[in-house]
Amino acid sequence: MNRDVLNYIIFGAVAVPVIVLYWIFAYLPQAQRLAESKQAVVAQQAELAREQEMLIHFDELSDRVVRIDLEMQAVEAQFPGQPRIPKLLRDVTRVATACDLRNLQFAPQPLIDKKTHAEQPVRITGTCHYHNLGRFINQLADLPRLVVARDVQITGRDKTGKTESLSVSLTLVIYVHKAQ
Repeated sequence: MNRDVLNYIIFGAVAVPVIVLYWIFAYLPQAQRLAESKQAVVAQQAELAREQEMLIHFDELSDRVVRIDLEMQAVEAQFPGQPRIPKLLRDVTRVATACDLRNLQFAPQPLIDKKTHAEQPVRITGTCHYHNLGRFINQLADLPRLVVARDVQITGRDKTGKTESLSVSLTLVIYVHKAQ
């Protein structure tokens, strides 16, 4: 045998086991750690994408909460609290006087408790002319507080038809904000 061939055989006999040992003890563990690291990176990227999506929705939801708070403040401004009812009744009296309602009588009814608010009915009776009653109801609607006229009863006072005087009886419902 030729010396070159023998050198190749010896080199092959030494190189092949060294390569196999390198493959088993160095390359495979590194490849496995690399695959695990890639899986961890993919999982972290997925988690980052979910958190970024949540952040986008968080901004939307926080904007929505601000809008709802502003809407709630606007609604609460229309629902007087219990201490503000006398002022509202003074406003109703002022409107009634401006609309020439005479013989005005207020009869507050018991507070009706609801789930999210309370209702304060006030029975009002008086006399006026037909057009003044329309002005009175219209100006009640222009008050800054939420007031609803219910159970309106109108009867003519003058049976001869010479005047337009009416007896009016109605219930004003004042909505009262309940503090949570």
